[in-house]
Amino acid sequence: MANSSLQTHLHYYWIAQSFLTRLPVPPSKQFTDKAVGRSLLYYPAVGLLIGCILSLLAWLFANSSALLAAVIICTAWVLITGALHLDGLADSADAWLGGHGNKERIFSIMKDPRSGTAGVAAIVLLLMLKVAALATLIEQSSWGTLFFAPILARWSVLALLLFLPSAKPEGIAYLMKQNLPFDHSFAVLISLGIILFFLSPWALIITIISLLLLNYMMMKQIAGITGDTLGASIEIVEAMVLVLISV
Repeated sequence: MANSSLQTHLHYYWIAQSFLTRLPVPPSKQFTDKAVGRSLLYYPAVGLLIGCILSLLAWLFANSSALLAAVIICTAWVLITGALHLDGLADSADAWLGGHGNKERIFSIMKDPRSGTAGVAAIVLLLMLKVAALATLIEQSSWGTLFFAPILARWSVLALLLFLPSAKPEGIAYLMKQNLPFDHSFAVLISLGIILFFLSPWALIITIISLLLLNYMMMKQIAGITGDTLGASIEIVEAMVLVLISV
């Protein structure tokens, strides 16, 4: 029984890792809608893995130039996630600026696989912010922020899914929202939030402020969340935590 329970937890975790990273996972034959919803509970755990990898890189390059180490870490960060969240950021930037408040036009732009000027600018600016903040944190030997930022960013996805509606009755955000185990998700959100508050209070406060701003922007633009905006939120929360802790 215990072995079966462990396999179930691992199954949900592997789904979460396959959604959030390009890291290898065991093949699965039960990629059901319910399993996708349950996997959301393990998003912060995937953030923990990413944080461990990035912190290890920071330690390995501790004696190198801070700028070089920052670029290497940021490059690894993009490779680990497969630029999935950056794609969501680009699509959201293009749609929100090009849609001019028209919900249908915003959705139409989001579906376009091509990136416009706003999307490219958003990616470049965000990566520049991350590199600059990482270089500062490395100089200060403040690796804790690098460890917590990926966890908090994926914790924020759980918060957005719990409290915001899906902007469309279709798509990955709608699928996740429909199959999200509310009670368990709320318990994970609160319990992990308390732990993170004691471990890194300022990082958690910055994350909550970022979530309030994202909440306002998403509700104003499209009255909810989409897969693209969830991806964008991960990148924005990570950057906000890194930048504001490093200043």
